Amino acid sequence: MDRGVSAAARSEAPTWVYRFSWPSGVFGFAQHCLDVPFFFDCLGSPIGMDALTGPNPPQELADDVHAAAVAFIAGGDPGWEQYTEPGRSTQIFDTPTSQVAYGYRSVRPLL
Repeated sequence: MDRGVSAAARSEAPTWVYRFSWPSGVFGFAQHCLDVPFFFDCLGSPIGMDALTGPNPPQELADDVHAAAVAFIAGGDPGWEQYTEPGRSTQIFDTPTSQVAYGYRSVRPLL
């Protein structure tokens, strides 16, 4: 599914888009669900997230992702620009975290 098309289809509904791009120290790319331990800020879990993240995942990235999740849940706004035409603002969670226009452009053929 093209995230940009899906987000645009929401019409007037407030919509925010993010892309988790930090490459796992295990797999070398940002695989599916890698954002979950960052979202819940459980990198130090006794379960051992390093099987997914690799050794020494960046706590500052977990701080950014978790803070955005809490802000969205508590107040309905994750803290970055909404996804609207024509800018298609996308939060890129990586080191460093940034905001870009149309953040899924480079992977569109894969979607």
